[in-house]
Parts: sequence; C-alpha cells; structure tokens
Amino acid sequence: MSQQLIATRQLVLRTVNGEKLLEVRIYKPERVQNDWAAVFEIDGLGLDGSTYRHQGMQVDSFGALVQAIDLLNSKIRSHSSFASMHWLEAGDECGLRRLGDPSLDSAQG
Repeated sequence: MSQQLIATRQLVLRTVNGEKLLEVRIYKPERVQNDWAAVFEIDGLGLDGSTYRHQGMQVDSFGALVQAIDLLNSKIRSHSSFASMHWLEAGDECGLRRLGDPSLDSAQG
C-alpha cells in the first residue's frame, strides 16, 4: 500500500509522570482485497519514542476511517499512565470523543 497522509494532529498526553507531546497521523483508506484499511500512527506514546502503527478495517472506506479514529483514541486512553489529554486547551477532549458516547447528545443543544 502506498500511503497518502490525510490528517495530522499534535496532542498533549498528561500522565502521572508529567506531560508528553504526541503526534498522530491518519492515512487515506485503501482497498485491501474485499475490505478497506485506514492506517494510523502515533509518535511519542512508547517509552522509547517509537511509532505505534495500526489500522482500522471495514467493508467501506468511511467505516475504516471511523474505526481508525476510534482505535487511535482507545490506544492513547489505554496508555498505562494516562490521566488526560488535550489538543488546544485542557478539557477539549482532543476532538476525539467516542462515537455513540451519550455525552455527545447533551452537547448538541
């Protein structure tokens, strides 16, 4: 697969040991046999600064992209010393609130 980058974002991960900067990248979904895959990468999550790379897979490109974003969010939140994360300011959820989260309904006004 030749990867075409479609989105990047820098996030601040607050852990019990302080803050660290993460960079996330999402690549354009591509067909893989009968399914679609959307690759994502997270820089700075590991202790050694390595890049975590994974993909969302679904039956269409939209589903693969949504799954990649959800998996990215879950991977960061499952970090062993995760306390919180933000993008522009503390409490902004990084724009990564989970789809189907009941708190989204009340935020719609």
